[in-house]
Order: sequence, then C-alpha cells, then structure tokens
Amino acid sequence: MQPVLEHFYLSAGLITWRLAVMHKYLVIVLALALSQQAFSQSCIIQGEGDAESAALSLEAGYRSALVQSEQDLRQNRKLTMERLLEFLPKKDASLFLTSLTFNENGLTGYRYDILVKNGLSYSEAYSILSLFGAQSTTGVISGLEKIDELDYSISSGCDGSGWEKYYCHSRATCRTRSGSICTSNC
Repeated sequence: MQPVLEHFYLSAGLITWRLAVMHKYLVIVLALALSQQAFSQSCIIQGEGDAESAALSLEAGYRSALVQSEQDLRQNRKLTMERLLEFLPKKDASLFLTSLTFNENGLTGYRYDILVKNGLSYSEAYSILSLFGAQSTTGVISGLEKIDELDYSISSGCDGSGWEKYYCHSRATCRTRSGSICTSNC
C-alpha cells in the first residue's frame, strides 16, 4: 500500500511542478482561446452581418474591457502591466501604456509600432488590445506576424474600427502620425 501512496504523491508533485512551469503558457492558451471566441463574436469578417450588428459588437468589446478609461488604467495598472509583460519587455510595456489615450467613449488611440517591433502575432496583439476594448482594431495593423489560422483570420477582419497611421487629436478628429492607431471612439 505504501508504494501506491508514494506514487500518488510523486505524481501529484510532478503535476504541480508541471503546472507551475507551464502557468504562463496556460494563461496565454486560455487567453487566446477566449480571444478566438470573442473575435468570432465581436468582428464581422468578410462582409458577414450588417452595420447595426457591427456597431453592437464594437460596443460590447469596449464595455467588457478591463480598462475603459484613464481611471481604470490607474486602478488596474499592476494587473494590466502583468498581462502586457507576457508579451512585451518592461520598457515597451510601459511605453505602450503611456501611449494610450481615452475619452468618455473609451480608448481613442495607441501606438501599434511597439507591438510590431516586438514581433507580436495578430493573436498576441488581439489579446493585449482586448484589455482595452480595442481588439477590433487589430486587423488594421500592418506588420504583425501571421503564425496560424487565427492570425490570418484576425488580420483579414475587423476593418473600420480603427485607422492606422493616425492618432486621436480631438473629438472626432484623427490626424496623421506614423506608428499610431486612431479608434472609432475618437
């Protein structure tokens, strides 16, 4: 009977160790799985659906975001930074956070060049942008990596909710700036 218990403890310890080592990867896989589900619900791909359902999907994405305002960013900065550090070095994660601009409707702009220079895939950028309700802007970013089918799907969808190489200058006014995205919240 004792060898069975030792085997059980050894197996439980090995499982615990493997889970601890793979925690980061499990979080990423779970985030991507949820992102894929959210992507299929929040993006209109290749002309499926109508303008009203697209607007409702965008609104749902913004409302379900962890960070919807500067106040949310201050309150959730530690958690937001932890999530960004899964994909970006600390310096670039900080730069990305300082590039975010908000108004009463949510995120109005961000620097996408930081995501591109770090070699992120579309699905990784989507995971980051979903923190701010801007996942629907992922498809307008050029230069992200296409690694798998999900990346190809994201890269071809969600157009129209953001404008590449623009920033939100003032309410309903996007101006040219390389490396930035102006969202439809502007």
